[in-house]
Amino acid sequence: MGYDWSKEAEGEGTAGKLPNGIHHVTGVKTVHGAGPKGPWVMVVAEDAAGMETTAIFTLTEKAAWTLARWISRCNPDNLKAMHSEGIEPTDFVNPDLAAQYLIGESTWVRIEDGNPPYKNVTPLKEEEVPEALRGAGKAPVPPKDDDLNLADIPF
Repeated sequence: MGYDWSKEAEGEGTAGKLPNGIHHVTGVKTVHGAGPKGPWVMVVAEDAAGMETTAIFTLTEKAAWTLARWISRCNPDNLKAMHSEGIEPTDFVNPDLAAQYLIGESTWVRIEDGNPPYKNVTPLKEEEVPEALRGAGKAPVPPKDDDLNLADIPF
C-alpha cells in the first residue's frame, strides 16, 4: 500500500495544532513562498509537547514590522545584529538567513481566531504573559552539576 495522499489533502497532518490561548513556542522550521503581496516566510513553531502553530511574514518594507515584532519578542539582540549587518526584510528569502534568526528562537504567543481557516498568532512581551503562565509551558532546564546539592535529595 502506498502513501495516503488524501489524508494530507484533507489537512489531517500528524502534528496537533495549538488551540486558542497563550503558549510558549519555539521556531522549528521555515517555509518560503511568494504571493500577490510579495515573498513571504512562514515560521512553524512548536510548544514543549510538539503542538504546532504557524506565523507568516510578508517580506516587504511595508509589512516588515510584523517580522521585526516576532524577532524582538524572541531575541531583541538579533534586531541589533540585523541592523548592524544591514539585513533587509527581503534578505529573509534566503533560507539560511531565515533559519539563523527564526529557528530555535522562543517566544510567548497569543493564538486567536482570524479569518477562517487562519489563526492570528501574536508574539507577546514577557510582561504581557500572565504570571501564572510564565514558568509553565517552557521545557524544563536540567540543573547544572554545581546547582545540585546531594544533601537535598531525600533518598
